[in-house]
Amino acid sequence: MQSKRFSIGTALLAALTLTQGLTAQGRQATTQPNTQTGISAVAQAGTQQPQTFEKQVVKTLTLKYLLYLPKEYGKEADKKWPVMIFLHGSGERGSDLEKVKAHGPPKLIAAGKDFPFVVVSPQAPLNGKGWDVETLNGMLDEVMQKYHVDKTRVYLTGLSMGGGGTWSWATSNPERFAAIAPICGFGSPLSTRRLKNVPAWVFHGEKDPVDAHGGFPSCSPDRRCGQTGSGR
Repeated sequence: MQSKRFSIGTALLAALTLTQGLTAQGRQATTQPNTQTGISAVAQAGTQQPQTFEKQVVKTLTLKYLLYLPKEYGKEADKKWPVMIFLHGSGERGSDLEKVKAHGPPKLIAAGKDFPFVVVSPQAPLNGKGWDVETLNGMLDEVMQKYHVDKTRVYLTGLSMGGGGTWSWATSNPERFAAIAPICGFGSPLSTRRLKNVPAWVFHGEKDPVDAHGGFPSCSPDRRCGQTGSGR
């Protein structure tokens, strides 16, 4: 019996020694940089260590848009022009920019209306995602770089899906807009708190069967949206 106990103890001791050896090898392996993922791991069993993930991502943003320049644009070299951005509804999505002329400022311009400001009317792709804020910001950056526009006088409006896009873009980047005018747009009431310093003129029909108050139940002609000061 004593010999048997000694054999079992010896076997357990040998197993423990082997396990420790394998663990040490594993620790050495985890200290080597992982060049495939860009992560340099210094992990040890039984502890937690700070890690950093780094990976370069190249992304192409594409968006078609109609651009209107006032008749007087360019006559005064130093003049900066205000900008109105119009976001259309879901029915005008696609790749045919003629569809964007169905409503709003693009329709008026196509009919011969003149405006004393630059008008930018982008077209959302037909992918079911609606307006993408990152892509819209990229488009606005390009307009700012290429044309004589006043960065402090950028105004945003849109209807239906474009009204929702107006809320989404403005609440994501309130510093970019001098004022907004969403029309029958959906959104989050809580997000409007970010617009406390951005004037907003909000339009929505009481009997709208599609976007019932656009997610803003307290919007009405004499009440502010969510009592946040963002809508009038």
